[in-house]
Amino acid sequence: TFQCVRRVDENAAADAVCSLLAPGGRLLLLTGNADEAAERGPERLRRQDLEGAFASRGLECEELASFRFDQTDAYRRQVEHDEPPLGWRSVWKRKRIRKKNDEG
Repeated sequence: TFQCVRRVDENAAADAVCSLLAPGGRLLLLTGNADEAAERGPERLRRQDLEGAFASRGLECEELASFRFDQTDAYRRQVEHDEPPLGWRSVWKRKRIRKKNDEG
């Protein structure tokens, strides 16, 4: 997933994700959220990390909201935490390529 592969090469990871979307296609991305106080859960990203990775590649952010991951057995075993880790849920749309004579 993006948040793991980006640690190796963020540009290549973002390019690979974008290359999978046809113009007008949408991407639902769930990642860890750097607003989570504890070092746990999926790789934690800041809002700016997400926006910077995809906006410059022709993807438009339609939604970006924080949420809590589902309460899994792994998170239940973390008795020092009352809730699962915080995440980002984002929806991105690849911009359509407009031809010179396209209307609307």
